[in-house]
Amino acid sequence: MDIRFVPPEIRYLELLSQELLLLPLFIEDRPPQGALGLVDYRMAGKISSLISDGRISAELGAAYALPGRPGLNFERVVIVGAGHVAEFHAAIAERVMERMLEAAEELKTARATIELPGRAHEILSADVAMQLFTAARERGPLRSWTLIESATAARRMTSLSEAEPSRRWGVTNS
Repeated sequence: MDIRFVPPEIRYLELLSQELLLLPLFIEDRPPQGALGLVDYRMAGKISSLISDGRISAELGAAYALPGRPGLNFERVVIVGAGHVAEFHAAIAERVMERMLEAAEELKTARATIELPGRAHEILSADVAMQLFTAARERGPLRSWTLIESATAARRMTSLSEAEPSRRWGVTNS
C-alpha cells in the first residue's frame, strides 16, 4: 500500500496526474468547498453549474463521474454526496468513504487522489478520518492513494502508520 499526501492547494493538485480524483460534497456547500471548490474554479464553475441545475446532488451516497481533462490532470472526477454538515459524523463518513472506494473499484482505478469526507470542514479529526480510511480501503484492491491534507494533518496521519510498518507512507511537499 502506497499512501502519499498533497496540500489542499490548486498548484499542487495541478501537479498530480492520476486516473481518479474523489471528492465529497455537502448540501450546504454553495459554492463548493475544499478541494472540490478548487476543482470547480479550475473547471470554470462547471461543477457549480451542474449543482445549480440539479444534475449533481449532495444527497448522502449520490455519486457522479465527470471527465477531468482537459482542465485537470485527472482522467475522471467523482463527486460523492455527503448529506448535511450538521448531521455528519463518523458513521456517515464511513458510508461516504465506502461509496468513494466503490467508485474507484467500479472504474478499475489503480491510482487515485481523495479528499476524505469531513476533513475540509474539520468535522472529523485527522486520526478518525485516517482510521476510517484505513479500515475501508483494506477491503478494496486499489494500492496507491494520494490524500489531500494540510502538512500538519499529513504528519499526524503519517505518525499513525508507525503501528503498520509494512505500509509505505510519504508526505509530498509539506
